[in-house]
Order: sequence, then C-alpha cells, then structure tokens
Amino acid sequence: MKKIFALFAIALLSFTSCKNDEGEIQTPPSSSTILPTKISFINKEDQAGSTKIIYNGNKIVDATHADLSRTVYSYTGDLITQITEYDSTGKISFKDFYTYQNGKLSENNHQSIDSIGAIKSKKRETYTYNSDGTILLESYSIDPTTNVETKDDHGTEVLTRYNGNIIKWVHISSHTYSGKTYTHTTTYDYKYDDKKSPFANVIGFDALIDVFSDRNNLVSETETTEEKVDGIVTSTRTETVDYANQYNENGFLTKSSYFKYDFLFQEEYEY
Repeated sequence: MKKIFALFAIALLSFTSCKNDEGEIQTPPSSSTILPTKISFINKEDQAGSTKIIYNGNKIVDATHADLSRTVYSYTGDLITQITEYDSTGKISFKDFYTYQNGKLSENNHQSIDSIGAIKSKKRETYTYNSDGTILLESYSIDPTTNVETKDDHGTEVLTRYNGNIIKWVHISSHTYSGKTYTHTTTYDYKYDDKKSPFANVIGFDALIDVFSDRNNLVSETETTEEKVDGIVTSTRTETVDYANQYNENGFLTKSSYFKYDFLFQEEYEY
C-alpha cells in the first residue's frame, strides 16, 4: 500500500486546490486523520458482531462491542500503557499494563479479575530484542496471593518483525516421556499488501505486538506444524489461508474475507 498511497498523495498535491462558491480554497482532508470508527465481523459458525470506536484526536479511547462490553485505553505520552476490559455489566474483567524501553514494548502484565473485583490470575510477558532482528517472547504465571512467578512451560516463542509487520511467529515446545524427547514446532509465515492497515493512524498501536500493530494488511498466512521425536521428524502439516481484501479510495482496508477451519471469517471497516 505504501507505493499506491504515496502516488495518491502526490497526485493530490499536483492538482490545483478546489474552490467553493465563495472562492475559498478547500484543502482535501489529510489521510493521517483517517481512523476506523466501526468494525463489523462474521466469525466461525456465522456469529456476527460489531465494535464502535471513540478517539481523542488520533488516540483511541474506547471500543464498545455489540454485547455492551468495552475496551478502554490509557496513554502515557504517545504510548498505550494500560488496556482495561469491561464485561457487558460494566465490571472489569481484564487489565493489561504495558512497559516500554526506548519506545519498544518490553513487558506486559496481565490481570484477570473475578466478578467481585479480586484478581484471580496474573501473567507477565517479556519481550527481548535480539541482534538478528527477532523478538523473544517469554511468559510467566504469577500467583495472585504470593506474587511468586513461575516460568510457563508451554515453550518458546520467537517472532520476526520487518517494515512494521510481523512476518514470522515461531512457537516451540518440548517434553520428555519414557526417555524420549518430543518437540512440537508451529511456524506462522505472514504476507502483506502494500496498503495501510485500518489502525495505521492510531497513535501507540505500532508499539504494541499484536494483530492491530501491523502497518499493512494480511494477504496470506501459512501455518506449518512439525513433530519430532529425539530430533527426527515424524510428521509435518502445512495450511495456507488467503485473504480477499477490498479498499476505499484512500487505500484503506474496508473488507477482508477468508476461510479458516472450514468457516468464513469476514471483517468490514467504516471510517
């Protein structure tokens, strides 16, 4: 999208500005102010829903879902430092606290809240930026009573980010049973278009590491799983999902459709 969007911007600058009936110059709205205000979706088993989003400038404030549950965002400067999830009754259900170093996400502390407002579980995720451009993600479970941490044994996650997009995510787990070592590796390879994602102009999203932080839009996702026993490959499986995308005149995604697990998934964006 970057090439097409840049050409579109140049074309706008090349034309003489239009005038209204009173002779005043009208400047076309800046693409940097384009923000998604509503997301409608269909997920597996034809379950449908929608989310309406409120902003303060280009900072996201609130996302209210069809069932009246809400996601509220808090900033420190231009970085998102807290996300709070409310259920449909208005009670807090989850909290995420984000920490950064030199503008890069370094830690996420997650809390799950019960119906009376007490913390029922805690989790900490750390992000280490390696010299080869990969990011190591490690997770720890925290006892909410004693605050004792235990490193999760579900394995290691390593992701690769390039040009603002996560292009690879690798999850490796292993265990030993009856003297043999079993290793399971799942690798996700992602390909993108060259157009801006719906959230490209939302301040702070690019510093997070999740589905909303990518600069462009997915066009394909390949999942490869591999099983090994004592280092010998015993099975492999590969599945590719292709995305059919539509865009508006400004080059922003308006609709994305794909089939996964034999179900149709669809998202539509309004700006």
